[in-house]
Amino acid sequence: MGKTRGSIRINWKQIAVLQFAVFVCSFISMLSKCISSQIGAHGLFSVQVLGGLAGVFFALAVYAFFWQKILKKVDLSVAYANKALGLLWTLLWAALLFGEQITWRNVLGLLVICAGVILVTGDE
Repeated sequence: MGKTRGSIRINWKQIAVLQFAVFVCSFISMLSKCISSQIGAHGLFSVQVLGGLAGVFFALAVYAFFWQKILKKVDLSVAYANKALGLLWTLLWAALLFGEQITWRNVLGLLVICAGVILVTGDE
């Protein structure tokens, strides 16, 4: 079962596909950060940078494919509200791959964002 918003039903599979698209979008940001450090170390036209850019373009294609699929089935306001959860994925990337600290303010901000997403995607 899913929630109804207007005439469009939202089920768990659609939420999973939507979050996968948001996850891929956050991966693109993380990969771009990695590429920027490689430009200084190896130069703009190095194998590392060009390979990373190819990875970014591939990830963008995957993201665009799934984003278009989900927009056919989910209300636009719900889809864009869920994009805010990209901050969750970005925070996880920052902590796991770059060793950045997760503070209580980060957690509090994510809770506010999650509450907003729940309010937007909830039944009217």
